[in-house]
Amino acid sequence: MILRWRRASASHDILRVVEIDTGVAVFPGDVVTEEVMGLAVLNYKERPPIKLFDGLHEIYRDIIEQDSASVVYGHDRNDPSARTLYRTDFGHDVLDFSRANPRNVLFNHQSGFLVKFIPTDANEWKRILASSLTLRTDHPKERPETAEA
Repeated sequence: MILRWRRASASHDILRVVEIDTGVAVFPGDVVTEEVMGLAVLNYKERPPIKLFDGLHEIYRDIIEQDSASVVYGHDRNDPSARTLYRTDFGHDVLDFSRANPRNVLFNHQSGFLVKFIPTDANEWKRILASSLTLRTDHPKERPETAEA
């Protein structure tokens, strides 16, 4: 079998493997940008082969920039059963995953940019996202005023 790589269209089929003998096979699967609670989320639904895992990150970075994705929801590099939520620079001011408590958490970085977990159902990542919403600001003028006693 002869394989040839090429970039696919903007439909986010990241790469296509063209099999000369048998037609076209889509690789690595469904990679979509979807809106969840007003945030753009890059969601890759199939785990790429480990040998290509790191190489695909450069392509994902291009999509993150293009779509201003605040979050990447994907697969863990080392554990096929685990999923990750990663906050990009676009989500820095509105997400803190350290506030979330997934049922089967494997790792939750104390700075809140990454959470690794084994999902209990297909929508757990959306609940984690909802519980991680925050509004950070470094500007005192933008902070809500507190009543003095």
